[in-house]
Amino acid sequence: MLSVLCETANRFKSQLPRRSYGKVTFNYVIEISPDNGSFQILPFGRTGIELFVPLRGDRSGTPSDDNMKPYFLGDKAMYSLGVPDKGGEERASLVHKGFIKALLSVYKQTRNKELKHVYKVLKSKDLKSQVKAIGIRAGDWVAFRTDPKKYFYDDDGIAEAWERYLRNQCVLSEEAECCICGKPDKILKILPWQITLMGYSCPISSFNADSFESYGQSQTANSPICFNCAGTASHVLQYLIDTEPYYAVLSKDDAKGEGKTPLKNQRAIFWTKADIGPGDLDKTITVSFEELQKAILEPQSVEDYIPPPQHEEQLRRLCRLPWNTSNFAHEIKDNGFFLAIISPNKSRLVLREWLEVSLASFMTNVGLYADALSIISPDGQKTWSPPIPAIFEALKPVKTLLGKKDDDIFLPEKQDSNILRGLLRCCYTGASPPAALLERAVLCFRVFEKEPDVRKQKLKLEGRRMALVAAMKLILFYPVLKEAKTKGEEIYGEEVRRMEQLDEKGGKASYLCGRLLALLEEIQHQHALPKKLNATLVDRFYGTASTAPQSVFGTLLSMATKAHMGKLRKERFTKYEEMEMLLEDISGRILNGYGFPRILNMREQAEFALGFYAQRAVFRKQRGEIMTKP
Repeated sequence: MLSVLCETANRFKSQLPRRSYGKVTFNYVIEISPDNGSFQILPFGRTGIELFVPLRGDRSGTPSDDNMKPYFLGDKAMYSLGVPDKGGEERASLVHKGFIKALLSVYKQTRNKELKHVYKVLKSKDLKSQVKAIGIRAGDWVAFRTDPKKYFYDDDGIAEAWERYLRNQCVLSEEAECCICGKPDKILKILPWQITLMGYSCPISSFNADSFESYGQSQTANSPICFNCAGTASHVLQYLIDTEPYYAVLSKDDAKGEGKTPLKNQRAIFWTKADIGPGDLDKTITVSFEELQKAILEPQSVEDYIPPPQHEEQLRRLCRLPWNTSNFAHEIKDNGFFLAIISPNKSRLVLREWLEVSLASFMTNVGLYADALSIISPDGQKTWSPPIPAIFEALKPVKTLLGKKDDDIFLPEKQDSNILRGLLRCCYTGASPPAALLERAVLCFRVFEKEPDVRKQKLKLEGRRMALVAAMKLILFYPVLKEAKTKGEEIYGEEVRRMEQLDEKGGKASYLCGRLLALLEEIQHQHALPKKLNATLVDRFYGTASTAPQSVFGTLLSMATKAHMGKLRKERFTKYEEMEMLLEDISGRILNGYGFPRILNMREQAEFALGFYAQRAVFRKQRGEIMTKP
C-alpha cells in the first residue's frame, strides 16, 4: 500500500497541501514590523483563527532534552514564549530553547531577514512583560508574522527548510535500502507524521517495542523507510482519508468511555492509478470513478423512504460497457483500482485489507457481484443491490421491543469483521462470498417481531430484511451467475432477471414453502380488512415454518381455510378466487413433489426466505404499500 501511495502521488499533486504542515487554531499573533523590529500582540478573539502551519505529529510524553519536538513559528505559548504550565519554569525554559533552536536552524538555511526580527523579539524583555500583562496561558497558540496579509508559513523556501530540519532530526546516521523505493538512503528512526483517523492519531508504522527487534535492528531500522517515501505516503494517505469521494466509513465504534475499541472503526479509502472524471468512459456517467463507489460502500440513511444506493444505476452502466472495443480501452487496460480498509490503534495504523485490481477486472467483478446481490425492494417497486455497510449493519440483532419510539432499533453487537472484508473481496476481486455470511443472515432474518408503529422504524426494519435476503441470494446464486456468464449475455441476463424478484416457475420445495407462508399471511391480511393487524402468523410461526415445514403447515393451512377463507368468500369473492387459485397452485406443487420437507438445512432455509420475501413484495405492491421513493 505504501508503495502505491508513493507511485500515485503525482495524480494528486495539485490538490495536496504542503507536506509536514497541518491546521491549528491560534489564539494570538505577534505582529513584527520589518522596518524597526517593533511588535504588538493581537488576539484572534474567542473562537481563534485556523492557520495551516509547519507541524510534526510525533510530539508526545513529558518534554526532556531528547523529547522537545517544537513546531516552527507557531506553537503553544509554553514552547513559543516560555510561558510555564503546571510543570514549572524549568520545563517551559527547556522547550522554549528547543523552539529557538528550530527557528535558528531554518534561519541558517534561508537567511530570511524577517526570521532574524522574530529571534530578536523573542529575546526582548518587553515581550515577556506584555505576555504577562495580557495573561497569555501556556496552552494558548501563538503565531508570528511581519506582514498583516501574509504569514511566514506561506513561503516555499521556509517550507523546504522545515522539511530539511525534520529530516535531520528524524533519520539515523547509517544508510539502508528503503523498503518502498528500493534506493539507499538514510532511514527514519522516528516518523514525524501522524495519520488522523476517526478521532485517533497514529503513524503509518511503528516498531517501538522490544518484540519488534529483528536481527539486532530496533524500531524502524528493521523495516527501513526513507524520509521522502514515508512523508509522501503519509501525506497522500491523510489526503485520501479526509477528502471526498475517496473514503467511506464502513463501521464505527459506538461505545462510550472505557468501552471504546479503536479497531471497531473501519474506513475504506479507494482511488485509481490515473484519474477518471465524469464522462471520460461514457457520456451518461456524470460523476467520477471514485464517486461511483458510494453505491457499494456508503451506508444507507433511511428517512421517509428506503433509498436505493447513490449512483447505483451509473455503476451498473459502467460495468456493462464493452470496454475492450471502446475508444478508451487502453486507459482501462493500463489503469488500476486500489482499496484499503484501515483502522486506528493507539500506537500504529492497522491495515485490515488491501485490494489491488485492474480496471478491466473491476468492471467484470463488480458487475457480477451487483447482479448476484440485486433484489426486489420490500414493496415490490424497484430492484437494487444493498451497499456493504447496510448488509453488515443488518447482521446485528434486533431489539426485542420494537414498539418503542426511539430512532435506533439496532443493538451494537460484536460482529465478524471477516464477513465485511469477505464481501469486499467478492465485490472487487471476484472471490467467492464469505461462507459465514449465509448462516448469520438466515439466523438474523428468522427473528420476526411486532412491526413498529413509527414509519421510520418500520422502514429501517424492512431495509434490514432486504439487506439480509440480498446477502442470502448472493451466497446461493453467485456461483450460478458466474457459470451463466460463460454461456453468453442473453442467458446471463435471463438468470439475473429471474433471481432478483419472484420466480413463479421455481419448483424447489423450500422456495415454495416460503411463498406459501407469505400467501397465508396475505389471506390473514385480507380477512382483517379494513382493520390493520398488530401481528400476523409470521411473527409467531416463521421460525418453525422455515426450519421444520412439515410440523406446522398442516395447522396453518387448516387455520386459513376454516378461519379466513370463508369470510373472504362471502364478502370479497374476486379476491377469494385469486387467493384460492394461488393457494391450490403452490400447495399442489409441494404435495406433487415430495410433500412438505421435514427439516430444512441452512441453504434451504435461505431459499425459504427468498420465496417468502419475494412473494410478500408482490402482495405489498398489489396493496399499494409504498416504501421506496416514487
